[in-house]
Amino acid sequence: MTKIRRHWLDFLLFLIAVISAAAIILFHEQPFAREWVCQTIKCVTLPNGGAWYKIAYDLGIGGLTSLMFYFLLVRLPEGQKRRRVKRSLSGHYRAFRKDLISTILAATEGSYDYDTVEKLLDQRAFREHFKEKVSESEERWHRFLNRLEEHHIRDLLTTMEIFRDEISFLLNTIYIADDEPFEFFKRLSAAIYAQKDVTPEYDPVKQLAGFLWNLLAGWDWVSGYRERDVVQEMIEAI
Repeated sequence: MTKIRRHWLDFLLFLIAVISAAAIILFHEQPFAREWVCQTIKCVTLPNGGAWYKIAYDLGIGGLTSLMFYFLLVRLPEGQKRRRVKRSLSGHYRAFRKDLISTILAATEGSYDYDTVEKLLDQRAFREHFKEKVSESEERWHRFLNRLEEHHIRDLLTTMEIFRDEISFLLNTIYIADDEPFEFFKRLSAAIYAQKDVTPEYDPVKQLAGFLWNLLAGWDWVSGYRERDVVQEMIEAI
């Protein structure tokens, strides 16, 4: 619905520009265009036509001038700021996932290499890696949960809180016209905030693990595993 409203606004602005340009051309004091049009169609002669032509011409000039200043002072700077914030958030999101994966690997294996972290940024690769059996009764993800200690939780929560600050900056800095990404980032911020008091006990760790798996493995309770990263999609949709 919001996209439709935005497209209608753009169409309205375009229509105003066309009408204003037509008014300038047709109602100029030198009637070159008006005479050509009147040769094609029958024109109505207005009493005191010169005054009405002047009013229409001035309105056309005012309309185009207003549109020009609107695009120079509002749309252009807003577009530049939006692109800058999107690039920044996309970079922070990538760093956020890398920090989470690094901590998860450190908890699981005790150490990690950066090539593995880069590889696991892909959601499918992350799923395959952590669903792999490391013993007859244990997948690698279960090993991570069993070896998760308080300092690992603290590192994860710190990383998440830093990214939540970036989301807050986004929501407070630019106007997000589309409802879907706006509501999505509000929900993501709330989901991160809900993890702030996680402790090593079973239930809080299970809650944190569910959040991490949804985010890094691309799991969705409604549609199952996603093909694309929904957070990155929402960043692109801003």
